[in-house]
Amino acid sequence: MVRSLSEGRAVLVTDDMAAPPPGKVFELWLQDEEGQMSKAGLMSKPGDNKLLLTGDASEATGVGITVEPEGGSDQPTTEPIALIDLDKGEA
Repeated sequence: MVRSLSEGRAVLVTDDMAAPPPGKVFELWLQDEEGQMSKAGLMSKPGDNKLLLTGDASEATGVGITVEPEGGSDQPTTEPIALIDLDKGEA
């Protein structure tokens, strides 16, 4: 994860990411201080990726990745397979 607090943007960089199961996508979420998740994008292809997340990442405390049906979901339907803690350091 790379985040710019001043720009409010975050980029997820993957290296040799596995493919999602058939009929599924990996969905990305920005987590707030209360633990609520907001949609931040879909990742449907495996391998090496650089994905600019949607939404304001400046106040996010984490980024989650869940397995969702093709097209994604409005809210996570599974527990995150990864939850990346975002350090609130200066940027």
